[in-house]
Amino acid sequence: MADTEAELVQICLGTTVLKHCAMLGDFLVPDRDKSMLELTFLKLLGPAVTVEALTGREIKLLDSVPSRGDRCHFDRSYRFISLGSFADKPSMRYVMTSNDDKGTPSDEAMWRLNVRMPVIVYLNFRSEMHVRYVRKWLQTGDWTRSTQMESTVTSGIPNGPYSGPVFFKAVSDGLLDLRGSDCGEGTYFVFIDTEPDLS
Repeated sequence: MADTEAELVQICLGTTVLKHCAMLGDFLVPDRDKSMLELTFLKLLGPAVTVEALTGREIKLLDSVPSRGDRCHFDRSYRFISLGSFADKPSMRYVMTSNDDKGTPSDEAMWRLNVRMPVIVYLNFRSEMHVRYVRKWLQTGDWTRSTQMESTVTSGIPNGPYSGPVFFKAVSDGLLDLRGSDCGEGTYFVFIDTEPDLS
């Protein structure tokens, strides 16, 4: 698993921060009058991924994926029956949330991720019905429905067990606001792959 608590090192050329996947040669414009090139190395301390609930409710980025039988939320006794494709992946982490955030309108930010390294964020919805409330922000936010990732299966009321579609998005760095579920049956689940294959 990536050491997501380690400091982040970035290379800067002038005022440009070079992206992790960039080639240095793509940013260089030779200056015939200078025989040297000055690069700056920045060390940023702190975790590489953090989470925040804009609703003020409890949220936490776990160091790994929960086990079968573990709770899905801080404020419910719902359990994971299966972790689907998220199970047994050492680089996968789970965002433990409060299900009471489920009423957050779909046009408002519910949770915020602060990402300082390339990751893939997965949103696992509980059913097709849960997606209909958020379809607009999934489309405008460039989320892609996965045909590869198998959904989790969870207990829950009133229509459990639940299993639904998985959407994903590659994020190199910056803030990512996750919009509200706007669904009385529950929020979606968030998983983060800290060592994604971005090729």
